[in-house]
Amino acid sequence: MLGGVTAQEFSQFHEKPIGTYESWLSNDINTVDQAAFANFFDLTASLFGAGIAIFTLFFYSVWIGIATLVLTGLMMLIPMLFSKPMNRVGENATKENEHFMSVSDNMLKAYDVYKSFNVVGNIVNKIRAASLSLKDVMVKQTRMQAIVAVLGFAGNIVSNLALLLLTGYLAIARVLTIGTVDAVGSLSTNIFNTLGNLSNHFASIASTKSIFAKFAAVEDRPRQAGQKLPVDEPLQYTAQGLVPTVKNNAVTPPLAFTFAQHGKYMLVGPSGSGKTTFLKVLSGQNPEYTGSVTLGGVELKALDPALIRDHVIYLSQDYHILAGSIRSNILLDENYSDAEVRRALTDAGGEILLPRLDADAGEDGNNLSGGEKQRIALARGFLRHKDIVFSDESTSGLQTEMAIAIERTLVLNPNIMVIMVTHQPFSEIEAMMDRVYTFPEDLAETGDSPATVPDVVVE
Repeated sequence: MLGGVTAQEFSQFHEKPIGTYESWLSNDINTVDQAAFANFFDLTASLFGAGIAIFTLFFYSVWIGIATLVLTGLMMLIPMLFSKPMNRVGENATKENEHFMSVSDNMLKAYDVYKSFNVVGNIVNKIRAASLSLKDVMVKQTRMQAIVAVLGFAGNIVSNLALLLLTGYLAIARVLTIGTVDAVGSLSTNIFNTLGNLSNHFASIASTKSIFAKFAAVEDRPRQAGQKLPVDEPLQYTAQGLVPTVKNNAVTPPLAFTFAQHGKYMLVGPSGSGKTTFLKVLSGQNPEYTGSVTLGGVELKALDPALIRDHVIYLSQDYHILAGSIRSNILLDENYSDAEVRRALTDAGGEILLPRLDADAGEDGNNLSGGEKQRIALARGFLRHKDIVFSDESTSGLQTEMAIAIERTLVLNPNIMVIMVTHQPFSEIEAMMDRVYTFPEDLAETGDSPATVPDVVVE
């Protein structure tokens, strides 16, 4: 299941909040373990014993054996009749668990915000409301399980009495000895106790059907295996009539442009103009667009998404600093030499971090400044020899001096293409760019040739 979740593309993964996946990995896995696997193994052992008991009854009397099979069939109807309702309440329970985990995760992450405005009680209220909703669903599930258990118990009593009456009749008719009544009673108790519990076992297993279906849906999602980039083509973007979309809604007018290999570009525009959506199309994170945009001469939609990621760094204001050392945050559990890590951090302008490579970054990078986090994010890409850097307002939260220093590091690197979006550009950085566009007006398709930079930029 986890492999299926992580194999999703960006747009698929973000269809659900992180709390949903956390619920899958905790609540759903625990439910499957307790309600499905534990009940399955208990059921297997019990059915084996009941099967031997039924087989033994045939030795006493064929009529008793046949009656036992008929009663067994009737008792097995109970879990079959309740399988759909149990599956429905099980599905509702797993959805409410997902909702509860999502609300809890979201509200606890916002603790600092709520605390600073002295409204931290609203965190409690939100989580309590989600927990009460979860409680209602869990009560309904427990009630359904109780109904199935009661019916199973009633079936157990009725079946035992019916078989004892039949055995008593056969004993009175001298078909069986009177001592057989006790033996049949003992065996029937074993059989119908098992079948009485069978309803509960089957009901519990049925309640997990929706969980397995959900996991299977993620595992079975089609994976795009696209084309490779030609090695003899320059790594540049070319677009004609490109319209980024979100849920089939156009975000910009048709765009036409060429971003040359190793070129440096700045896109300036107000918030809400579609800059982020545009970058996510170019970086392969958002495959929703109409028109055409190629990388290295190959249509983006036709490329293997993993191959696009091999060439791209996407920098935003969220650097995702993990718990652990600065080194581990750069390595991301891959194997690179100490020299390679130091070189990447130096190229990212993070020389000040070199003596602290093995120091703890803190939870969410609490031991680091904003600029240091940005340097680490850059070093991750430089370590892996990325060719294209997208900077999505990535320095807007930093002090001016630090922001200019980081942007200068990017622009002065001759081996990468930089596409930087901002709504408040620094004049010093603007002057260093190959082209500065007002977005989306300057890239809007007019029927002329796409906007380009001088050929000398292409290497």
